[in-house]
Amino acid sequence: MSIDDALRAPLRLLVRQAGALLPLYLFAASGPGVARVPVLAAIGVAVAYLATTGQLDPVAAALQDLDLRGIAESGGTATGPVGPATADPLAAAAAGLATPPVVGLIIVSVLAAVIVGLVAGGVGSAATLAAVNAGLRREDPLVAGVRGVAPHWRAIVALTLVRGALYLAIGGAILALAAAVAAVAATAAVAVLLLTVVVALPVVVAVELLFGFAGPAVVVDDVDAATALRRAARLAIDRPATYVVLLLIGGAFLVGLAAAAAVGSIAGGTRAVGLLTTLVVAPIYDGVRVALYANRNPLPPTEPVDRRPLGRRLAAVPRDGLAALGRFVWTHPAANVGGAALLAVGFVAGWALVAPYDLGVQPPGDVGSVFGAVPVGPFVNIAANNWLVAASAAYGGVVAGVPTAFAMGLNGALLGVVASVVDRTAFLALVGPHATLELPAIAVAGGLGLHLGRVGVDAVRGRREAAGVAGDFREAFRVLVGLAVVFVAAAAIEAFVTPAIAAAVLG
Repeated sequence: MSIDDALRAPLRLLVRQAGALLPLYLFAASGPGVARVPVLAAIGVAVAYLATTGQLDPVAAALQDLDLRGIAESGGTATGPVGPATADPLAAAAAGLATPPVVGLIIVSVLAAVIVGLVAGGVGSAATLAAVNAGLRREDPLVAGVRGVAPHWRAIVALTLVRGALYLAIGGAILALAAAVAAVAATAAVAVLLLTVVVALPVVVAVELLFGFAGPAVVVDDVDAATALRRAARLAIDRPATYVVLLLIGGAFLVGLAAAAAVGSIAGGTRAVGLLTTLVVAPIYDGVRVALYANRNPLPPTEPVDRRPLGRRLAAVPRDGLAALGRFVWTHPAANVGGAALLAVGFVAGWALVAPYDLGVQPPGDVGSVFGAVPVGPFVNIAANNWLVAASAAYGGVVAGVPTAFAMGLNGALLGVVASVVDRTAFLALVGPHATLELPAIAVAGGLGLHLGRVGVDAVRGRREAAGVAGDFREAFRVLVGLAVVFVAAAAIEAFVTPAIAAAVLG
């Protein structure tokens, strides 16, 4: 299969079946949000324990002393030199928080997060690969993706573990060789290490290509991890050109993403690269892997062609999304109230934690230019970040709504902490203009996650079929499209309007 053929089918699938494919990629992207739940829970317990036992008091006192040493009222920077005399008391106070119970709790939570992350990654990959495979066969990607989770996630997790073990072995061998050489001649160790890394690079590429085809083998052939690895390795012998095509396409994607990241970093819109990766690069690359492994040529479309003008079709996307958003708000009041309540509880908790210590932070001296003269990059970054956070909170809620609850609580707590340390007038001027849109949108995303949590529980208990779950996933994506319109408007206010209002209010 040529590069052109390998790209044509995934591109066509993404364009024509975006509404059936992208919900599962957003679901897969919510995996890190699910995995962080044990760590967030442990941090919450640790902070509550330290606060109730008075062990946070030295840190608060050190922060108060730091303010007294000359934190400027304009800009929040120190007016005098900040050196060891300033940092040591705070560092010593912070080090005192690392008590054995707290350290043990954090270690256990990190181990739990790794396990949860492995499972979440396996579930997400199984769903997306099954969806792509079905889409290339002209079946419903969303329904197939939901059905593909149960039979394939364990094999995907096993592949992840084997891949990690291989990289540990490669890295260990490199370090052991360098240590052995250093014991004889320290000056030669660096040269040997560099030479070993250069030699290991082709090995790493080979491993990536092998596992790049092992995942599709699990889904396409419905086999376990060991069989998938054998078939992926056999592919290199039977059709070596397939590996070359994947290497070229994968390399092109890496170069393109690196260039996009560089441009985003300069413009201040790095979060947009994550959006591009989730919604465009990942589906196309998975489609390439599946199409190459299955050796399927592009199939002609069977669905009716939408012959409306492009402008009209594009305009219909946000309009339909806003309609879906309105329907969800109207038909699921309890879920949306729940999302708002979780935000409020988090806000109160953050405020109650910090307010007793009487800490104060001054706003920047020149709030009118906080985002620069032409804040296009920050506008894009804020909109992309808020939407991805909302999507993660929504689709992560499939796990009984628990990740959504933690996400809402965390966002509310961060806002409460800021509100407690910043002057009230300054806080309202800096947050109020865009928060009138942003906070309700986040609350609705929380409500969407709670709704999907009920869907997930019903599915596990056998009360909801795959087609029903797929329908809820599809509608959730439409709601998120509507929320994207709201987040874009809120980001425009935050980047272009809020600084001017804050400058006028604060002088």
